[in-house]
Amino acid sequence: MKKLLLPLVLFMFFLGCNSIKQEDYDAVESKLNLTLDELTSCKEELKEIKNTPQQRLLKAQEVESSNLVLAEKLFRELIEKFPKSNEALYAKDFITKVEKEREQIRAEKENAEKKKKEEEIRIKKLGFKILKENLKIKHAGLVMEFSKIKMGKRFVFDRYDNTYHYRDAVRGTKYLTATLKVTSKSNSPKLLPIYVYQLKEGKLQLISAGPVQYEFYRWEDYGSYLGNYADYNNSFSQNETVRFSIGEALHESDNIKDFPIFLMVKKEECVSREELRFNNPPVNYSTTTCKYDMVLDVEKAKNEYFVVKILNKEKL
Repeated sequence: MKKLLLPLVLFMFFLGCNSIKQEDYDAVESKLNLTLDELTSCKEELKEIKNTPQQRLLKAQEVESSNLVLAEKLFRELIEKFPKSNEALYAKDFITKVEKEREQIRAEKENAEKKKKEEEIRIKKLGFKILKENLKIKHAGLVMEFSKIKMGKRFVFDRYDNTYHYRDAVRGTKYLTATLKVTSKSNSPKLLPIYVYQLKEGKLQLISAGPVQYEFYRWEDYGSYLGNYADYNNSFSQNETVRFSIGEALHESDNIKDFPIFLMVKKEECVSREELRFNNPPVNYSTTTCKYDMVLDVEKAKNEYFVVKILNKEKL
């Protein structure tokens, strides 16, 4: 190629020293361009010759784990250029494996979509009947165990010695009460808020006055209730499990006997311990930062809440 270029350059130099016709100049330029094209083609051919099956295989393997799409492209080019090479056999095995994995992912996706549609149909058909009761809840490192859930006229809490504190339901109301045992590995856990909903007009409607208040079930004695000294049984910093009493006054004007009542726990850690030195007792659990929903559909109830207990279940 260099032998071709040298005469052409000398010829152009010679012509540059003499007057030339335009057509002669154009002819020389055309030959030079053709020669350059041939040189470029030769370079590409040389590059292709150097790009052996072994080199192609190495390049594909280098990106095999980081860029699957590029690796597959390089392997397919290797098979196309060198179909009978040993490297092509490896490339074919790789592509077969990738295609199987791709097919498996596609099948799993289709199966997941099918199950999702089936679940949507089931939810639409059964409505709130799909929600299951859970007297024992596990969430965010907490274990909540409910017992003695009932409707009554009195809510009892803060027991000590032979004494207890209570709230009696006023006329036109009834208390929904329960005993709650909470277990946590944390020394200062945030607890989950508790709500009471009523099923009306195809929706769960909030009938508790916001989150239900946590009250302590028992104190060691009157002195610990007053805060004169600590009661380790009521502190997660000293004890893994703390017992509570919960109670919410429900209005009979809400027809609480005629519709299903749902005691529910929201999957939100927002109930925090507060120390109020001059209160009796001097500690409580505050729900002021909890955000509650006035109305729930089936999907939201299923995904964001636990159903603890359904009262008047026969009316579902």
